[in-house]
Amino acid sequence: MKKILALCWIICLSLTCLSRTATRLEEKPLKTFESNFSNFTVKINNRKDSRIYIDLYIQDVESFEKNNTQFLPIYYFSESFKSDKIDFAVPNGKYIGFLSITLLDNAFFNRTITGYHTVYFGINKDHKKANYSGDKCSQLKKYDYDFDRITKNTHCSEIEITKKETILEFSISENDEINSLRTLLLLWPSFSYAALQGPQQYPYAVFLIMQGFFGFTARDTLINFDNFDSF
Repeated sequence: MKKILALCWIICLSLTCLSRTATRLEEKPLKTFESNFSNFTVKINNRKDSRIYIDLYIQDVESFEKNNTQFLPIYYFSESFKSDKIDFAVPNGKYIGFLSITLLDNAFFNRTITGYHTVYFGINKDHKKANYSGDKCSQLKKYDYDFDRITKNTHCSEIEITKKETILEFSISENDEINSLRTLLLLWPSFSYAALQGPQQYPYAVFLIMQGFFGFTARDTLINFDNFDSF
């Protein structure tokens, strides 16, 4: 549990630091590029009744190549939504950076379902220049030991935004997979406190334990990048 909370804190802190010097993108183009932009759309196919979080951080290739040891995004977009798609305006240009899609579905004392997919444009997960060559993207499924879950990532070369509209389509897997380790980690505080203090000191302990054995589960779901080879 502590490991999960620590990782979530590190991620939030990292994204906050990245956005300090960047300009936030909006649904309508900013005045600085109102005549030279692309409508950027992230579409979720086969979505579930859950909240989707999107984080986009990009830096122009020219400034990155001057100091490719440090990723300093100049634009970012961070938002959550429950509809099928979200739109915002991005200035035309050639960029490196990443786009993260996160799914979170919580039902109190019942389940928690999470899913992650990160698309890297010309950089790796450490925000360093990636040695990737080719015109197409490569989508990979792997086990993320930091988060104790199966995830999908897509690695692409730099993204060049020149079209009037740029559409990235994702879909949510039909089937969820129970993550036994995270289920136990999330329930362990209740188990341990109940064992130490007893039901008299912690009246909801028995209820939580029963939920743990007969109801509560931590589940993983996969997010697929549907049009990674043609967007």
